[in-house]
Amino acid sequence: MNNIFKNKTILILGATGSIGQEVCKQLSHYECKIIAVGSNLKSINKTKNIIKDGIAEMVMLKCNLDVKKDVLKLINLLKTKYKINILINCAGIFINSPIDKMSSKIIETSFNVNIQSPFMIIREAIKNMKKNKWGRVVNLGSSSSYSGINDSSVYCSTKHAILGFTKALHNELKSSNIRCYCISPSSTKGNMGKSTKNQDYNTFLEPQDVAKFIIFTISFDSNLMNEEVFLNRMFIK
Repeated sequence: MNNIFKNKTILILGATGSIGQEVCKQLSHYECKIIAVGSNLKSINKTKNIIKDGIAEMVMLKCNLDVKKDVLKLINLLKTKYKINILINCAGIFINSPIDKMSSKIIETSFNVNIQSPFMIIREAIKNMKKNKWGRVVNLGSSSSYSGINDSSVYCSTKHAILGFTKALHNELKSSNIRCYCISPSSTKGNMGKSTKNQDYNTFLEPQDVAKFIIFTISFDSNLMNEEVFLNRMFIK
């Protein structure tokens, strides 16, 4: 496999979640620069400790995607300091609530974190990719993009939006040699997975396997590509 990550600057949103941490950990063994973005300092420090033995240059940034000033600050850093080659968006929140009991704030926060803020950050990051005629964008979707889940209408809506955004982005940017992927895993172990109802947690995907697939997808540098990937799990009795 080509070392496509060598000397690249990689922005990882949601770097403190179960999948984001695994992506950071696995990429830390490449000669690259990782800009790892998380929502709170405690989680950022945990991610930092996990990847401390890697060879990659690490920059840890705090950015709450539900806070506009945080998002604008990150976008300004992309304009002035960090020129991104690869963007991996693992950010997301899962809300489990019947629609008639869902507050306007929950809806607003879900759309901010899961689609609006990543949209704005990607919009800035691709400017450098277009200039260099090379780039990779991975959005983490969900199996919820394909099938509705009870009491999760806002989450399903945002993940369907990220799928549509990625497919449109792929068509728009492929002439600039920028590949855009939406990788949609089914239920995955971690804090988000633990809040999923009526499923056997033991059958859930492992975060390290999802991260491995994300890295493989970016590394697969040929004319063959699929902008939409659905990762299902095997049920072992």
